[in-house]
Amino acid sequence: MKKRFGLTLAIALSVLIFASAGPVLAYTVTGDLKAGYTYGSTTSGSLWSVFTSGGGGVGSTNYDYIVVTGANGSMATYSPGEISPSYYTPVTGSSYPGSTSGGATVTIAPDANNDGGYTVTGDGQTITNVSNINVVRAPQPPYTGSVGTTYPGSKNNEIPSTLFTIFGPNIGTTTWTPDGAAAGSTQLPQTDTQTISGSSHGTLYSNVYTGVSLVSLLQSAGVNTNNLNQAVIAVGNDGFQITMSMSQIVSAGDLDMVADETNDPTSLYYNLDGTVSTTDAGGFARTILGNQNQNGQWDQMLEGLEVVPTPVPPGILLLVPGLAGIWAARKRIVQ
Repeated sequence: MKKRFGLTLAIALSVLIFASAGPVLAYTVTGDLKAGYTYGSTTSGSLWSVFTSGGGGVGSTNYDYIVVTGANGSMATYSPGEISPSYYTPVTGSSYPGSTSGGATVTIAPDANNDGGYTVTGDGQTITNVSNINVVRAPQPPYTGSVGTTYPGSKNNEIPSTLFTIFGPNIGTTTWTPDGAAAGSTQLPQTDTQTISGSSHGTLYSNVYTGVSLVSLLQSAGVNTNNLNQAVIAVGNDGFQITMSMSQIVSAGDLDMVADETNDPTSLYYNLDGTVSTTDAGGFARTILGNQNQNGQWDQMLEGLEVVPTPVPPGILLLVPGLAGIWAARKRIVQ
C-alpha cells in the first residue's frame, strides 16, 4: 500500500513540476496569424511588435483576441485594438476625452531576474516566463436580433436596432431598451456623458454621447469584471463584430461606454461600402471607446454583447492529472 502511495505521489508531483518548470527560453506564437511570416522574434518592445516585426499580423483586428500564457499556467488576455498603435493615431480635427498617442502600454521584455525568459506586462496584468502567445478567433454570437433576423451573416443594415442583449456562460441573458417598456427589458442608464470630435470614414463630426460606462453595464448584468481572462464580443445589426478584452474595458473605466442614440439627430449610419446612409439612423445603442483616436472598435446599431471566457491553455491542462493523482493518494491515506 505504501509503495503504491509513494509511486502515485511521485507521478503526480512530477507532472506538476513539469507543467510549471522554467525558465522558458523561447516563447511560441500560435493561432490566427497571417501566413508566410516568422513570429516570436521580438525580445523587447511592445506586445504588438511580436506580430508585426516580421511584416505579418493577426488574422483579424476585429474578431481576434490574444492570450498570453506563462509556464505556470497564468494567463493575460488582450485585444488587438487595445495594443495596436494604429487605433490611437491622432486625427487632425478630432478630440477624444482620454486619447493617447500610443495605445495601451503592453510590453514584452526579458524577465527581471535575467533567467532567459520573457515577461509581458500592461493594463493591470503581468505574465512572467512567457511560454505561449496565442491569437484566438472569437466566436460569432448566434442569436436573433431585434428586427427578427438571425445573426451573424444577414448584413441587414436597412433597419435600425431597437434593443441589445448581454449574455454568456453563468450570467444568463439581459435585454436593454431605450425606455425599459418592452417585456423583460431594462432601461439603459443615462449616467455618463462624453463629448467627442472625431473622424469616421473620412468625415469629421462633433457629438455628445450619453449612456453608461461599459464596465458598469456588464456588472449590472451579473458579469464578474474582476476576472480579466474574458473577452467581450459586440455585434451590430449589420453583422459587424468587434472583440474587446476585459482588461481593456476595466482599465478604461468611464471612457468606454454604451451610448443611447435613439434621439440623436447627428448620428450617422454607414453602409457596408463606407458611404453615409440617406435613409437609416444609427439605431438604439453603440459602443464608444473614448481613449482611442480612431473609431475602429466602435460598433453602432448594437444587437448583442457576448461575454466569453478565455480558453484554458495547455499548461493548465497538464496540471489536471497531477492534481488527480494527489487527490487519489489522499483518499488512500484517509481509507
